[in-house]
Amino acid sequence: MLVAICLLSLLISIPGFVKRSGESFIKGLIPGYNIYLFLSAIEFPPILLILLALGLIFLPDRMFIATLLCVVLPFMVNDAYGKGKVSAILTLFLPFIMYPFLAYFNGIYIYNNSKGRYGFFKKNKILCLLLIIFSLYMYTNFTVLVDGNSLINRDDMHYVNELYMSDGRVYDEFLNDKEKKMYRYMLDNTRKYKGSLVVDMDEFECIDYNECGALIDRAHEAILVDHPELINYAGYRWSYRENSGFKLTLEFAVSNIISAKIGEMRIQRIIDNIKDDTENMTDKEKIRYVYEWIGENNTYDSTFTYMDKNQSIYNVFMKKNAVCAGFAKASQVIFQNIGINSYTITGESTGPHMWNVVELDGKYYFYDSTVATSARDSGSSWYYDGLKQDYMSTYTVDFPEWYPEIEKSNGIYIE
Repeated sequence: MLVAICLLSLLISIPGFVKRSGESFIKGLIPGYNIYLFLSAIEFPPILLILLALGLIFLPDRMFIATLLCVVLPFMVNDAYGKGKVSAILTLFLPFIMYPFLAYFNGIYIYNNSKGRYGFFKKNKILCLLLIIFSLYMYTNFTVLVDGNSLINRDDMHYVNELYMSDGRVYDEFLNDKEKKMYRYMLDNTRKYKGSLVVDMDEFECIDYNECGALIDRAHEAILVDHPELINYAGYRWSYRENSGFKLTLEFAVSNIISAKIGEMRIQRIIDNIKDDTENMTDKEKIRYVYEWIGENNTYDSTFTYMDKNQSIYNVFMKKNAVCAGFAKASQVIFQNIGINSYTITGESTGPHMWNVVELDGKYYFYDSTVATSARDSGSSWYYDGLKQDYMSTYTVDFPEWYPEIEKSNGIYIE
């Protein structure tokens, strides 16, 4: 058993080693703790193991499907909508307490062997009614779409979802024909959730695999800047072998299209609330609001820094835990929805980094909400360093030609 646990520990730690995340690798080697971290990373609540075990103890085998429907599904759906695990556990009160109780008295079942027909709805009118009420509650409170975004143009090639309308600025102004073709290829397959691709080098007119790699890298950077609303896209990797050709793998932050759609609806409602909160604010107040909202509602994931989910706005809005890419993209999406002109930007600070450029009074300034998640105490003397230009004087931009001239003064600093 001890050997098995140690091997499992090594297996769990491997992603941290491959991604060159020392902290993840070391923590992954700790038996017990690594399993907890692993379950957290894949968003599998350990409480489900207990619930399923209790369900199987109390219920006959034929009740397993009903257990999933009445116990697991409400938990996972409520958690997915962003209400949190505590609230999700509370929603289990009715199905988890009543279901085993009624099953014990032969009240609930999926299939009646003696009569040879399904009897769930006939035998359990009260429970079904309560489940319908619960479903209506979930629908009216969490799945009803907010008012349409007037900026959205669903016929545009850059339309992805209702959260944000990309202007395709980098694509239109800064990419050549080959890079545009690769950009479209990656974006289209991301929309379709096709992660494993074979790149025809002749089709993309690549002289060699290095040129193809450069095209992919340029397209990737352009997609990051143009499309912060892509919930699922996290990055890419590629390989080339003589016998199998050029292979491109798109890495997805949210690989389940259902979770992505549910997340999109939930994020719409969160942004709608932010729009209400900032409706009467000045531009400077809006910028400060977004900075504080990111910092107060999120923590920086220093354990699974390179995990794909951390690169997406999904984790920022739904899990309250991400890294710089997630925070910058989320800020960009919010800024567009509340009327602030801004851009996402990639480059270097203490390492590879992503932040924003915001416009205020006709001038452009760096904005870094990652600082807010690191200095969560608003009373800290450097809490607003994320808005101070001198703090970001060492930042270097990967593609400075993609952006307007940045002010070096502290004109955006908010007292």
